[in-house]
Amino acid sequence: GGTSVPMAPCFTRFPRLLPSPPTRPWPRARAPPPKPPASPSPQTTSLRITELHFHPASDLHEEFIELTNISSVPLDVSSVSITDGVRFRFADSATKQLAPGERVVIVENADDFRARYGSTGITVAGQYKDRLSNGGERLVLTFGKNVPIQDFSYNDKWYPLADGGGRSIEVIDPKASTANLSSASSWRASEVPGGTPGR
Repeated sequence: GGTSVPMAPCFTRFPRLLPSPPTRPWPRARAPPPKPPASPSPQTTSLRITELHFHPASDLHEEFIELTNISSVPLDVSSVSITDGVRFRFADSATKQLAPGERVVIVENADDFRARYGSTGITVAGQYKDRLSNGGERLVLTFGKNVPIQDFSYNDKWYPLADGGGRSIEVIDPKASTANLSSASSWRASEVPGGTPGR
């Protein structure tokens, strides 16, 4: 027989497996930045009821409500209304804007008001519906879709001279917070009989 030739050992090569890279977590979705709070409308910060004559001494219809633009810029009042107590809409008035510091009155009866106070230097925006209660009531001043500007109640027992004694009541500090307007401490009886409407 022939000579056997030894077989070389057979090795199977397997590819080297590299370690998998570490798994990175998916980045979290960032929350949108918070929206800044809506700025209050200039009407809610700049328009104020500053004087009420709710129980005149005479039997004539001399009631009035005075409003003031307490800001240093013109103020659009075309969407302002009084919705509780008495009812009035500046949308129905020729007065649509108040100059800085300007005062305007709305009245129970324009003829009786002018007979008592004249018309020089007084802007009468119009007549309101109903009348102010002699005993006190709630008044609500609003802007646009019933956005409150002022919401307070007055009382006839605060100052007897204003309850049929011929005086009005005046806000002591128109630029103070409106939160205390239902308190006598925010008002005073006018020094002048009949008050100082529009002045």
